[in-house]
Amino acid sequence: MPRLFKILLFLVLPLFAGANSASLRCLDVKSNGDVLLSWLEPTDVCGGFDSYEIYASADGIAFTLIQTITVQTTVSYLHVNANAHLGQRYYFIRTQSNCGIFNSDTLSTMYLELNNPGTGVAQMTWNNIHSPSLSTSSTNYSVYLENPTGIWTNTGSTAISTPSYSDTIYVCRKMISYYIELTDESGCISRSSSDGDIFENAIPPAIPVLDTVSVNMNTGDAYLGWFENTEPDIAGYIVFYYYASGSVFVDTVWGGAITSYIDDFGVSTDDASKKSVSYSVAAFDSCQNRSQFCDFHNTLYVFPYLDSCNRRIRVDWNDYVNWDSGVKEYQVYSKSESGNYSLYITVSGSESETFFTSVSDQVLYCFYIVAVSNDGQTSTSNYTCIFVNLPNNPDFMNADHASITYYNNVELSFTVDNNTSMRAFKILESDNYSGPWDTIARFGSGSSEISYSKYIDMEYELKYYKIIAENRCRQNIDSSNLSKNIILKVTSDENYKHYLTWTNYEAYKGGIDRYNIYRIVDHGSPQLVNFVTDATFEYVDDVSGFINPGSEGDFCYYVEAVETDLNPYGIKGKSISNMSCAAVKPYIFIPDAFTPNRDGKNDEFKPVLTFASNENYEMIIFDRWSGIVFQTNDRQEGWNGKTPGGKIAPEGVYVYYIKFVSAENQVIEKRGYFTLIVP
Repeated sequence: MPRLFKILLFLVLPLFAGANSASLRCLDVKSNGDVLLSWLEPTDVCGGFDSYEIYASADGIAFTLIQTITVQTTVSYLHVNANAHLGQRYYFIRTQSNCGIFNSDTLSTMYLELNNPGTGVAQMTWNNIHSPSLSTSSTNYSVYLENPTGIWTNTGSTAISTPSYSDTIYVCRKMISYYIELTDESGCISRSSSDGDIFENAIPPAIPVLDTVSVNMNTGDAYLGWFENTEPDIAGYIVFYYYASGSVFVDTVWGGAITSYIDDFGVSTDDASKKSVSYSVAAFDSCQNRSQFCDFHNTLYVFPYLDSCNRRIRVDWNDYVNWDSGVKEYQVYSKSESGNYSLYITVSGSESETFFTSVSDQVLYCFYIVAVSNDGQTSTSNYTCIFVNLPNNPDFMNADHASITYYNNVELSFTVDNNTSMRAFKILESDNYSGPWDTIARFGSGSSEISYSKYIDMEYELKYYKIIAENRCRQNIDSSNLSKNIILKVTSDENYKHYLTWTNYEAYKGGIDRYNIYRIVDHGSPQLVNFVTDATFEYVDDVSGFINPGSEGDFCYYVEAVETDLNPYGIKGKSISNMSCAAVKPYIFIPDAFTPNRDGKNDEFKPVLTFASNENYEMIIFDRWSGIVFQTNDRQEGWNGKTPGGKIAPEGVYVYYIKFVSAENQVIEKRGYFTLIVP
């Protein structure tokens, strides 16, 4: 019955070999090719351990028993003369116990193959100890390097799924050896064979990165700063001037940890206070391998221009280039005379000019620029100064008046300060107070009084005028006050009243004092009728007092806007409106009888006519047979009752025909009868 138990146990236990078999975990290749095997003893031997049998193979096919161990607690074995430094060696352990016979996993030593392509890079490949990887193995291989001789240091690692590694060599010429380690969670370590070769660093260092180039504003020296190259073999840096056509050596900076340089331009005609200077830096190692030049950085150079036409300073600067993060902004600092610098304005990194508008004449202004990158780096420019000498703008320009003449012309008058450096003065016209404006006349500088006249529809066109100064840049700068023509309109009624209305005048510097109202009767001389205040734009004129036989009824008016005495330039403007006339309805009285007895009463037949023209007047007297007995074209001549032969006409009824022209230029005809009474 016990033997059967053993047989049954032998048949069943292989299904649970993990507990009944030694667990081979690590193969450590020694420098002479010996291999140290490490394993974990079985956890269950069914009450009786027999032996460990260690099998080895050079090809993984034909295995040979190389050792039998009968002590269960033995968990390692050194395979001497395994020659694992010459190639892979394969191992497994067979465990015999009361549970049966059980084989471990087959593991392979790691054989390291080193390739030296002559580029300063060691290229390594090796095999896995088991495929797939043991679940108890570390997830990474560790790579060890021997330098100097006898000193091994960890130089890197790689994932267990990637049994290869490349290592950059930083020595000039030396024997370098490597091996690979893989740890197990049990604590043992699998080590590969080692391999080495004579390596020479032929790889140039990484290209350094300039972080900023600035200018010492006091000395004009250029300050360079760059990020440290952390490669272990860096010996120093070389500073170059950078030009589009090439580069020029400046200096050598010894020491890989030195990351700045001051260029005092001792060997150069360039000067960062006079122009923008570009720099590039290269790194070199102890083997004299030199990197490529880094991207150049240039100093900021600021230069001002006086924009005298706009009374401002244009501040220009060159772009700061090749910051990896780009330029975030430019800060513009300014000062005047001996004052302190202060931030004037901050502009975006895409701009390279700004305008300083707060300028005063005969003042020295200075500027410098600070470029700020998006990651906080800064670069300071040189400082530069400019003395402001501005041209003289006119101290005053005054629109004196806009008056209408008799010939439908508007007459414009302006007074300007001619003690300036202006290019010209231009008269502008517009239909509206706020424009748009058209240039109607242009005058060169040279006279302080400027006059101009042009045709205008004086009864309907309302125009605004002003004069402006044009500087040497052909820019319009200062302008005068406005002037505007006055439009007067006059209407009348049957009661011999004239109603005057007019537009307001704009815009005396001193304001409106009053409007004078002038009247012209029958083409005579203007007479001041009255005046009204500056806010009054209408007036009523009663002309009934002008009813008399001599009046033609022609009444015309104009208005004069008079400036106050408050004009700051001492000018007193007077602007005259258009002339507007009113026609008065004619008045006529025709007698129905007269007695030519020379008694001084009704001695002649003559109509009483007023408010009619003296021109084109006609009166004809007919007898009852339609014969003409009298005819005249003179309003003041009447019929004295005599025939053309000089005799008193017979007493009786006569016919008159009277024709005249009214003040409204209408032809009026009158016919009727009257009686001649002979004493």
